[in-house]
Amino acid sequence: MDWQWQDILLKMDTRSIYIIGHWKKILPLIREPVIYLSGEEIGMGVLNKVTNNIEEAIYDVDIIMVTIPALGHNSIAKEMAPYLKDGQIIILNPGRTGGEH
Repeated sequence: MDWQWQDILLKMDTRSIYIIGHWKKILPLIREPVIYLSGEEIGMGVLNKVTNNIEEAIYDVDIIMVTIPALGHNSIAKEMAPYLKDGQIIILNPGRTGGEH
C-alpha cells in the first residue's frame, strides 16, 4: 500500500501541528483545530495541539512528520534536536510533503 501523509493524518490518534511563522497564520487552526482533506482522500483530522513552539509540538509524541521542503530539513532538525527523546520517530518527507507525482 502506498501511504501518504493524508493517510497517516486520518489514522493517527493524537495529532499536533507546529507552524513556522507568525501567530496570525495559526489563529484559524486554533479556533477550529481541524484539517479537511479532499481529492483522493476525503475526511478530516482533528488536531489536539496547534502551536508555533517546537518544544511544545514534539513533547511526548511518538512520530514527528516534517512536511516542509527538503531545504528546510537541516534547520528544523537543529531546532528540534534539544527537545527530542529516545525512541521518537522522525519522518522527513521529500519535496513538498511527498504529494508530488
